[in-house]
Amino acid sequence: MALEGLTAVSSESLRVLLRHVHRGEVALPLTIGELTRTGLQYCALELLAQLRTLDRAGVVAVVTAVLAEREATARRSPVLDVRAEASGGGHDGGDDNAFSGGPDGSAGGGS
Repeated sequence: MALEGLTAVSSESLRVLLRHVHRGEVALPLTIGELTRTGLQYCALELLAQLRTLDRAGVVAVVTAVLAEREATARRSPVLDVRAEASGGGHDGGDDNAFSGGPDGSAGGGS
């Protein structure tokens, strides 16, 4: 799990944690009890694996860096609906090869 870092934790969950830390609503170092109290029990194992020993400054630095990196990556990458992909949805049943243009992108396709 250590090699996965915080990749399994959603950005929204990280924002919730960061909000609680900034407001002083969570005791540090983090414990499973504190994460459960703040509603983050569903990702407590992943958070604790990375953040358990950190003080306030450390948690803020790590979570802020992860969120900033994700946002920078999202700006460089095409937009994807990750929620639809995660739930297995997002496919409207249409033709996966709907683009019928020629190799140069033209609308032609016939001989």
